[in-house]
Amino acid sequence: MNTRWLRLSGAALVAGLTTLALAGPAHADPAAAPVTGNATSDKTGWKIWDEARNAHGVFKIGIDINGKPQPAYCIDIKHDISAKEGDNTYVESGWGPSNVANLAKVQWILNNSHPNFDVLDANHANVDVKGAKDREQVAYSATQAAIWHLTDGFNLLGSTKEEAPPSAEAAGSAEAETSSSGLRKPILKVYHWLLEHATATPEPGPALKIDPATKSGVSGDKLGPYTVTTTATDVSLKVTSGTGKIVDKDGKDLAKVANGGKFYIHSEQVGTVKVEADATAKVPTGRVFVFAKKPNEAQKIILAGQAETTVKAATQGEFKTGLPVTGAKVTAYAGGGVALLAVGAGLAYMMRRRRIRFTA
Repeated sequence: MNTRWLRLSGAALVAGLTTLALAGPAHADPAAAPVTGNATSDKTGWKIWDEARNAHGVFKIGIDINGKPQPAYCIDIKHDISAKEGDNTYVESGWGPSNVANLAKVQWILNNSHPNFDVLDANHANVDVKGAKDREQVAYSATQAAIWHLTDGFNLLGSTKEEAPPSAEAAGSAEAETSSSGLRKPILKVYHWLLEHATATPEPGPALKIDPATKSGVSGDKLGPYTVTTTATDVSLKVTSGTGKIVDKDGKDLAKVANGGKFYIHSEQVGTVKVEADATAKVPTGRVFVFAKKPNEAQKIILAGQAETTVKAATQGEFKTGLPVTGAKVTAYAGGGVALLAVGAGLAYMMRRRRIRFTA
């Protein structure tokens, strides 16, 4: 009898472990290679003041992607930008990992302000400022102040109560006082208009990604679909490792897809087939960039323009022998494995109790 119980419990435990192994690892994030660029900063910017009368430099910053400078804004008032030559590499980050507040409203501001729209015109804040340089200063300063309000709790001087402008001494020089305080009211008006109208706007996706990052199944099967999301016109696909081919839903060879396009990976052999996608695509307004070396120790910035660059993404298919292990079947196998492990453990416990009674 004891031998029979031993065989039953052992079989259940082995079956449970095997089933859990078939279930495989948890589903990975969609595959997207981050874009990199070099941060830039124009140190001849302007000054604005918070309600504690502290001065803040508003410098025209940007991100140089593939040799094409694009405007950007600061979303991290606590840190300086790392824009030194040789130490200014920034890497693309999703909104969540960047850990910056209210980016959904910041996105609306980017879409409706400088440099994408003339925020001073009659259809927007309706502010009368003459001269191209003064109009740019008002637009950029007000936009940066509104973004800081959302990301860092910044309150522009005079935004909650009327206050006199800082003195020339507080401003640092008579020239700085003249250039900033003379446009103080227009800056305030644009700042208020932006914050009053800002509404949550979805995060723009990366220039290229493939979802999912991996699938697994049986050799001889067609794994998929894999979905391509991109800002490019078309995306080239190629197998970079393993023995297999890229096909459409009907099993026909496929070399290119458009945004939203789907493809499958087919292989007659056991092993991993890796697929790479590449395209020339636009990095959209609202993508966040952080300092590559120490993301939380340098200023985080958000793209205000659109940069075109070469982008890549990758995915893979894992072909095994035996039962397929993707989709809903993974859950079923995992649940079954846990149940079988529980049965095996229970049988082992009962066998132990019976042995104890027999020897007593």
